[in-house]
Amino acid sequence: MIEEVLERFGLDKTKASYKPFGSGLINNTWKISSPAGDYILQKINTHVFSTPKDISDNILMIKQYLDRVAPKYFFVGPVQAKNGDSVLEFGGHAYRLFPYVANSITIDEVKHAEQAYHAAKQF
Repeated sequence: MIEEVLERFGLDKTKASYKPFGSGLINNTWKISSPAGDYILQKINTHVFSTPKDISDNILMIKQYLDRVAPKYFFVGPVQAKNGDSVLEFGGHAYRLFPYVANSITIDEVKHAEQAYHAAKQF
């Protein structure tokens, strides 16, 4: 199934590899390695996020806005599928793809105030 999803995002499924990534508290997540680059693929939990396309479209609009008004600001937006959507509906599931950011981390539980500060600053 993942191979078909990757193909719909324009990646060569015969040359891409994938492995589970992160803790998966809400979504299922894989790191994708391909000749086109590295990515993060998420199968979105639609019980938690009932309108994943709306959320992903908002992220894409933020990315497009920041690219226009603050092109040096680093903000990762979703990769659009070949059909132009930021969320791919396939096999009864919703998927989204992001460029992988090397040396990045995800914090599942805040351990000190500075982590909370940086998370809030992004919002």
